[in-house]
Amino acid sequence: MQFGVAFLALTIVLTACTNSGNNKAAKDENSIQTSGIAIVSEGLPQIPWIASKNTTRINTDDPIQAAVLISQTLWMATSEDNRPGSVILTSVDNWQNAVLSADLINHNTGT
Repeated sequence: MQFGVAFLALTIVLTACTNSGNNKAAKDENSIQTSGIAIVSEGLPQIPWIASKNTTRINTDDPIQAAVLISQTLWMATSEDNRPGSVILTSVDNWQNAVLSADLINHNTGT
């Protein structure tokens, strides 16, 4: 009987010590991540993209700036080894050329 009471007391103490009450893990999971890039316009910083766990929103209505931000978001070059070797440029009116050109890219491995 004394063992059961001691075990119950120990369980309550350990539970109270490990539960901080602010539920930080749930808040971190639902938090919104923003990029480290800040564009200053009229003194107010603007974030070019906002990312959550399942979505990334590009905050621009300019198609050229959107293309640049998307490429920087998807292919973040951290060194010379993982930097893209080519870029396909095409007219906004005829974007289908870019889709067809992507199949012609040669991924030369040097062998």
